[in-house]
Amino acid sequence: MKTVFRHGCVVTMNPVFGNLADTDVLVEEDRITAVGRGLDAGDATEIDARGCILTPGFVDTHRHLWQTAVRGIFADWSTLQYMVGIRLHIAPFVTAEDTYAATYAGSLECLNNGVTTVLGYEHNVNTPDHAFAGAQAMVDAGVRGVYGLGLGQAPLAPRVFSETEQYRALLTQLNDGILARGKSLVRLGVAPVELFMAPIDVVIQQFRLAREYGAQLTLHSNAVRNGVGEIQMLEDAGLLGADTVFVHGNTSTDREYQLVRDRGAAICAGVEVEIGMALGEPTLRKQRKFGLAPTLGVDSVGCCGGGIIGQARLGMQTARLADAAEELSRGENPASLSVTSREALEWATINGAKALGLQDRIGSIEVGKDADLVLFRATSPDMAGWIEDCPEAAVITQSSAADIDTVMVAGTLVKRGRALLADAWPRQLEALNRTKRRLAKQTRQPDGTFIPTPAPELPAGHGW
Repeated sequence: MKTVFRHGCVVTMNPVFGNLADTDVLVEEDRITAVGRGLDAGDATEIDARGCILTPGFVDTHRHLWQTAVRGIFADWSTLQYMVGIRLHIAPFVTAEDTYAATYAGSLECLNNGVTTVLGYEHNVNTPDHAFAGAQAMVDAGVRGVYGLGLGQAPLAPRVFSETEQYRALLTQLNDGILARGKSLVRLGVAPVELFMAPIDVVIQQFRLAREYGAQLTLHSNAVRNGVGEIQMLEDAGLLGADTVFVHGNTSTDREYQLVRDRGAAICAGVEVEIGMALGEPTLRKQRKFGLAPTLGVDSVGCCGGGIIGQARLGMQTARLADAAEELSRGENPASLSVTSREALEWATINGAKALGLQDRIGSIEVGKDADLVLFRATSPDMAGWIEDCPEAAVITQSSAADIDTVMVAGTLVKRGRALLADAWPRQLEALNRTKRRLAKQTRQPDGTFIPTPAPELPAGHGW
C-alpha cells in the first residue's frame, strides 16, 4: 500500500530539515520512504496537498478516555468536587461495557483532532473486564498509544483488587494478549495509585511491578495541595526514571523539576484542566526554565475540549502573559514574547514522542519513521491567507479539528475529506448514548447536580 502527499507545506519538526514548501511525502506500508519534490510514486494513491500544511501526528501524554461518557459534567467543578463527584460517586457505576463505549469514542475523538498517539490514563479499572474492554477499545479504534492500567479501583467500588500482587495476572494477560508487542499499536502502561491516596510502600510495589513488564509509567503528582513533595518522595525511594510521565506537577519544587530533568522523565501539562479547575499555573514555564521538554494532555473531556491544539494554544498564550508580568507591572510593554508557535507545536509532537520513548518512530516527518501524519486543508475562511513562512503559527493559533482533512496512523488513513473512516462509529455512538443516559440517571441527585451532599464516607479498610 502506497500513498503520496503532493505539493504540501511540510512541517518536519526536525530542526535540520525545517519547513519544506511545495514538497511531496511518500508513504509505503507503515513508513515514510521519501520526502522531496517531484517524487516518483508509481501507483501510489495521491493526495493533493496544495495549499495545505502537513505535520506529524500529535501526541497526547495524558487523557482519561473512560470519561468520554460524562462529557462536560464537571466543567464547573473544583478539584475537590471532582474527587467527590467522579472518583467517589460516579466511577463505581461505570461497567466494562461502558468503558469500551467511552474509550472507543474517546480514541476516535483523538484521531478526529489529529492526535495519533495517546497515553490513556485509565484509573477506573474495577474488574479485569474493565481493563480488557478499555485496551480492546483503543486497539479497535486504530489509535497508537499506551493503555495505562490504573492500579487502584474507585474507592467505593466492591473490592476486587486489594493488594498490588493481585494485578500481576491481569498485567500478564494484557501484555501477552491484547497488548502483545507487534500485535497492535497500543502497548502496556501502568498508572500506580496516587500518593495522596495510598502509602508510599504501596506505590513502591506498583512501580516495581510495572517495571517487571517494561510498562510505560505515569502518575498524577504534585497536583493536590497537601504540602507533600511527591516527586521527591519517589526519588528518595529510588523510583525516578526515564520511563515515567508525571501529570500536572503544579506544586513541584525547583528541586523536583531538576530531578525530573536529570532522571530523563517528563511532565505533562493538562493546561485547560489546570486553569479551569484552579489547580495552579501550568508547569510549562517552570519546565522551560529547568530545561525539560514539556508535553501536553487534554486530561478529560469531562471539563474541556478534546483537541491538543487548543491545549498548545492556551498554554503558549498563558506562558507568554505570565512571563511578561514583571514588565507589565512596571507599566512597560514587553519587547518580545517568550514562547513561539514553533515551540508550542513541539510540545504537541516531538516532545510527547520523546516522553513515551517513541522519538525514533514518531514526532517528526523523516524518512524511515512511522507514517503518523496530519494534513490541514488550510483553505477554509478560518485559515485562508496563512503565510507560508510560518505554518506553525497557522496550525497553533488558527486551526481547529474542522480544518484537519486527513489523518494517517502507521500508514493507514483514519480520516479523509474531513470525515473519520470508522464504520463501527454509528453503532458505537448508540452504545455511548445508552451509557451516558444510564450513568446520568443513576447518579443525578435530587437537586439536579451530580455531587452528593454530604460526600460519601469511605468505609474502614476500603483499600486504596
